[in-house]
Amino acid sequence: MGKDENYNISISYYPPLVLNSTKISNSSISGIITIFGNEFYNQIDLITVGKSKCLNSTFINSTSISCFVEPSNFIINQTEQQQQQYVNITINSKSGGNNLIIYSGNSNRIDENNKSNKNTIDDKQTNNEIKNESIKEI
Repeated sequence: MGKDENYNISISYYPPLVLNSTKISNSSISGIITIFGNEFYNQIDLITVGKSKCLNSTFINSTSISCFVEPSNFIINQTEQQQQQYVNITINSKSGGNNLIIYSGNSNRIDENNKSNKNTIDDKQTNNEIKNESIKEI
């Protein structure tokens, strides 16, 4: 006679690791932003930039998520067109975040930052592989 064995399978997720982002596309107070990091999954619970919620979150791949940052009360420095904000992502009930420099849509400084985004992700990546076409400059 066969032996009845119970097998329990447990799936666990690492918290998301936020590394960098693109500029906010439309203006200094709201617009589309792409966030880069690791351990991103399709079940996005919440994304915040400073005190602003991101709406219409889109899972791109395990290292990229985009969303619309709703209007907020943080002010982008008009001279440098940047502001440090805490970006937090909650995925599958696990949270991770980082203080990032957020640029407005009028800033040209992001082009250099985007180039370093790819290098930072490639250098710090542990379990994921990024294809060159997955990160495109905006």
